[in-house]
Amino acid sequence: MARDGMRPNGAKGTARLTWNRKGEIEGGKTEKAPRAVAWCEDGKQVDAATDLATVASRNRLIEGDNLPVMRHLLATGSAGRVDLIYIDPPFWSGDDYYASSDDGQDVLAYKDRWDGGLDSYLDMIHPRLKLMHELLSPRGSIFVHVDWHAGHYIKLLLDEIFGRENLRNEIVWWFGGPSPVKTSFPRKHDIIFFYSKSKDYQFSPQYAPMKQYLYDRARKDPDGRLWVDQNVGKITRRKFDELAAGGRVFETKTGRYRRKQFLDEMQGDMVDDVWTIPIINSQANERLGYPTQKPQALLERVISCASRPGDVVADFFCGSGTSLVAAESLGRSWIGTDSSGVAIGTARDRLLKVGGCRFSLEVV
Repeated sequence: MARDGMRPNGAKGTARLTWNRKGEIEGGKTEKAPRAVAWCEDGKQVDAATDLATVASRNRLIEGDNLPVMRHLLATGSAGRVDLIYIDPPFWSGDDYYASSDDGQDVLAYKDRWDGGLDSYLDMIHPRLKLMHELLSPRGSIFVHVDWHAGHYIKLLLDEIFGRENLRNEIVWWFGGPSPVKTSFPRKHDIIFFYSKSKDYQFSPQYAPMKQYLYDRARKDPDGRLWVDQNVGKITRRKFDELAAGGRVFETKTGRYRRKQFLDEMQGDMVDDVWTIPIINSQANERLGYPTQKPQALLERVISCASRPGDVVADFFCGSGTSLVAAESLGRSWIGTDSSGVAIGTARDRLLKVGGCRFSLEVV
């Protein structure tokens, strides 16, 4: 790592990660237009002889290397048009990952092995992050899902490309669960880096469900509304009369006045940067048998906080398609790519089961 004093956008004093071939592996600046092979709608897949231009504005599931795909998107007018990017890239784990087929056999989903070591992994991720920055809209954000293997290296690249000042959160996803590890503390969390493209970005606070103790102590009005009592506080007589007229004040047995706080007007605690969302267990209906599948609740939180209905969400390492299903359920448009045919097949089958989902299936 070296301090060169300058980032491309002119900021001083930023530590930058360097390696032998940094900047040399850019995919030859090539782009390759995806070819539409099918149109999927209402749970059916229809072979498509359709020109890609007729489906380009719709949801897209693309099998192939995301580097030329992103170059093609940029060359065809998508620069600054993507509102949210979530990626769950390979972690530099050194493992092979297998999915369960319909006949119970294990099939290779993808390899997370890098013959050139860390350098070759960084050669892969660096140019892709740069293209994602170009694709993001001025108010867009990126969420990069990593773990302990290479997350600290990716953090430096994100600081360089997006700007250290645009780091919004280092989110800890704590998923828990049993562990056979006895020689160290069990590893039970991942990290999600949340960067915006600028200081003016889309964000909606998220709130946890109401605490159970509030329901346990709540009382019920004749109309069925639940409420808990609170101090009236220091308010004017006029405000007190307004509350009383609205049925929001009651008198205790000791003759004191208390205020009704209706539960349907309250919010739970604001979600902070530690997200406790269980991993998908072996008996869950959501489970597809795809390695590294993430809970839909996790992706729904990401998409809900950083985009609005109608926005474009992209996932360039889409795997089993959890982000795409979450985007569809929340009324967003989406683009998903993956180089694994097993991943694309899993995502396609999953999306076909989502009512009203329409998308083009494409290959590079």
